Amino acid sequence: MQFDGDNRLASLLSYLEFKKAATLEELSERLHVTTKTIRSDIKELNGMLEGSGVIEGVGGKYRLFQLNPEYFKECRDRIYASDEYMNSPVRRYAYIMDRLLHSDKPYPTEELAYEMNVGRTTVVGDLKRLRTMLDGYSVSIKGQTTQGLSLCGDEMYIRLFILENMYEVIYGEYQLPEEMLQYIDALCDRYYLDSGTRSYFLRSFILMTDRITNGHPLEKLEEKYRDLLETDFYRFAEKIARETEKVMHFTVSREEIIFLSLPIAGMRMTANEKGGHFIDISEEVAELVIAIMDRIAYEMNFHISPTDLLDEFVYHLNFMLNRLKYRFYIKNPMLLDIRQKYPVAYKMAEVAKEVIEEKMDVDVIDEELGFMASYFSVFLEEQKVMGNPNYHVAIITRNSMSTIKLMEMQLKKVLPDATTYVFYEKDEVNSRILNRYDLVLSTVRLDIHPDCPVVYISEIFDEMEISRKIEQVQFLRRGKIKVKAGLNSLIATLVEPEMLFLLPVDCTFREALDHMLDRLLEEGIIDEAFREAMLEREAKVTMLFDENIGFPHILYEGKKLIFALGVTGRDKAENGLKLVFFLGLPKNMDYDDQILMKIYDEIISIAGNGQIMQGICECRSAKEFYSYMIKNNAFFE
Repeated sequence: MQFDGDNRLASLLSYLEFKKAATLEELSERLHVTTKTIRSDIKELNGMLEGSGVIEGVGGKYRLFQLNPEYFKECRDRIYASDEYMNSPVRRYAYIMDRLLHSDKPYPTEELAYEMNVGRTTVVGDLKRLRTMLDGYSVSIKGQTTQGLSLCGDEMYIRLFILENMYEVIYGEYQLPEEMLQYIDALCDRYYLDSGTRSYFLRSFILMTDRITNGHPLEKLEEKYRDLLETDFYRFAEKIARETEKVMHFTVSREEIIFLSLPIAGMRMTANEKGGHFIDISEEVAELVIAIMDRIAYEMNFHISPTDLLDEFVYHLNFMLNRLKYRFYIKNPMLLDIRQKYPVAYKMAEVAKEVIEEKMDVDVIDEELGFMASYFSVFLEEQKVMGNPNYHVAIITRNSMSTIKLMEMQLKKVLPDATTYVFYEKDEVNSRILNRYDLVLSTVRLDIHPDCPVVYISEIFDEMEISRKIEQVQFLRRGKIKVKAGLNSLIATLVEPEMLFLLPVDCTFREALDHMLDRLLEEGIIDEAFREAMLEREAKVTMLFDENIGFPHILYEGKKLIFALGVTGRDKAENGLKLVFFLGLPKNMDYDDQILMKIYDEIISIAGNGQIMQGICECRSAKEFYSYMIKNNAFFE
């Protein structure tokens, strides 16, 4: 838990202002409070907005409506500025830490209560929570509440706790000599350090300055920190240290220089022509990246092509390993958004985490998972763009110039820039003409059935919906799968009636896989080579997605995409396998990674929603399955 920025009402208002809409659960997770508290905060905010705006639940999501923009800004600024200091537990934690940090003798509990104008019981409760937080850093608050309290522990870990949790509250107003600030800024300019790295460095510098001048210098370090001594990170920090001694007139020891080098060793920087001073990629890191890509390719069947972005990922990993090794953690404010918006990229990051922890003897924290997922999301988007063909599109509509212009304008937002459009009236076309095109869009019902995909639209359409429809027919056409019009779910579209299998209710994943393979082999859909390849893959790394869902999938030497769904009918209250999504992708199939990504996306969504998962699990026929997916069509938008 990080304590900086504790004005929860301001955080909630800001999030809704920029996010536009969010569920109670999303807000609860982001702000680390219950949904009941979020409801209470929303009610309080609505009162503080005084009619200039209102937060209302619409369609299961809460939105902010600004009714009087000018007055709303005034109310918003007051909310951001409001700070009922000691009514906030986090502010009290920081106040207690501040007193213990700067006291040279045990600090009485009664004095803390008096200074904060709160009851002794409140202070005792705050101390209990603070002790729990400090446990993770091997730092403790010792002493009896009646005799006085002292902060005990390794000085390095005391500092890391402050930097990660409550720096802004304690040191936000700390002033450094202008001469020192100018020197630091000039040196950062010379090394082309980004603003984030500068900020983290300045925090570390201020904390070091305060601790030294108050009699708490770093005197001993774990052996791992001494690995920094012969690095450019250390040499950069040493320049700052020598200037500090001249300007601020205190000695900066070797241990303190190592401490100052941490934010440089752990920067979030990528290579460029001017800013590559600190980049020295070891053979070990290069091999680690190859191992990560190989594991992702093997477990998820995603193949990442070497690009400039891959080089950036190598540099990112280099600095990330430093952060983890030296326990210099940095915040990732986008973590929840990345996990929600890019679930497949996040899954790839989880695979990368397994490899890193196996090979490097470090624990990868959630913030770093989010950073890696952001790279993987760009990889996936790049691959998607690279796979976008230049379309030749036939559009069949009533011959109105204004209608044609309107549709063309909308379609330019949906289709690639190089797309060419030809407009026809209904009676001008036949199958032979339309088969020349990659895609047909029509505002009128056609009596002919061309080989190319046909998407029916209105003259004025929802661009997101049409984009999804077009994307779906692209995938299905390449996989030679029939389109099930109106279904948002790719999985529902892929499942043919004969490919839904009722599995034994109490079966294990391996038993379910054997059952489905045997049935598919009997029906001539797969051959023995396919069966052996799937079992060999499962023997090397399980394709059990989680305890409820299996996702056996392989690339095979065939021409047709094979997809099947197995349901166990297991009771909601029972743990164990409920669904098996079975996939065989032809190796030479265009768009294989994108199809796989979309299926992964849906499986992750299903796995995260117990109600949807159970509903599919209880379907006992293809008809029931289609009916259920239609009723829940909006879930897959």
